[in-house]
Amino acid sequence: MCFSVKFTAPIVPVPFMRAIPTKHVVNPKRYRQFKSDLGWLAKQAMHGREPFTGLLRLSAHFYKKYRNVGSQGYGDCDNFIKAIMDSLQGICFTNDAQIIEIHAFKHFGDPHIYIELEELNC
Repeated sequence: MCFSVKFTAPIVPVPFMRAIPTKHVVNPKRYRQFKSDLGWLAKQAMHGREPFTGLLRLSAHFYKKYRNVGSQGYGDCDNFIKAIMDSLQGICFTNDAQIIEIHAFKHFGDPHIYIELEELNC
């Protein structure tokens, strides 16, 4: 039986943000909060299951309020995906190397994220 998890995160999508090199390497506060919030929602969606250990397909729909493509701070699909993978690692899967297929979509509307994670080859 193949396992999957699907859930909607009622939070504003945040793109991956590189750590700030200081005396101690720190990710920006906005990114840390996003990872924490999405991780908590993913734990709820997993209903106590252990992280998937097989190969996976990740589909993500990112909804943003404004259509300001090209302006700073909007984020590219690849940066949104990286943020999702960072947030779900250890909760929905053990290592992001398990994800062998990715589908990413940007939409304009009320900010939220819809995520589908499906086990392959089971």
